[in-house]
Amino acid sequence: MDLSMPRKNGFEASEEIRKIERSRRRHSQASDSLEAPHDARSKIFALTGLASIEDKRKAFAVGVDGYLIKPVSLKTLASVFQRLKNG
Repeated sequence: MDLSMPRKNGFEASEEIRKIERSRRRHSQASDSLEAPHDARSKIFALTGLASIEDKRKAFAVGVDGYLIKPVSLKTLASVFQRLKNG
């Protein structure tokens, strides 16, 4: 997630994604439908040039799972993807 997107920044987008996920979980718990439960949580990693500790805290506060500061090496990205793959 790019934290500095032009129309809706990554903080806002991440927060909105988490709200949608919470709403879906509440809805699936409240309904007796045969739908698959919506309990999966998307992984959100911030990829940003914002390097301050305050930006990092804010990102985690809105639900980001990881925080990478640009420039990021391919080795670092591969490590992140491996962690995601392994759960």
